[in-house]
Amino acid sequence: MTIYLYGFLHYIKLEWDERMDDILLLLSILITGFSLLLFFVSMISYLKLRVSKFILIGIAFLGFTIKGILLLFEFISQGQIPLILDLFVIILIYFAIIKK
Repeated sequence: MTIYLYGFLHYIKLEWDERMDDILLLLSILITGFSLLLFFVSMISYLKLRVSKFILIGIAFLGFTIKGILLLFEFISQGQIPLILDLFVIILIYFAIIKK
């Protein structure tokens, strides 16, 4: 009985892990696409209004897009490099906010 229960629970865990992988992949694609869209919106806003804040914000969104692409194609894994890129993006957004 215990062996069957263990086998069943192991099967459920494998099914759950596969579903979570699919959900995480979908979320990564959505975030990367949304970041790319916001990059283009920022650049169009800069071209129309000539406010330099939009360049910094656009570069920040481009950083998120690059990170998403690298993660999707498994050139990098979650770890130090993505965290450093996130820090760089947050700093760019900060400077865009405080810039006059």
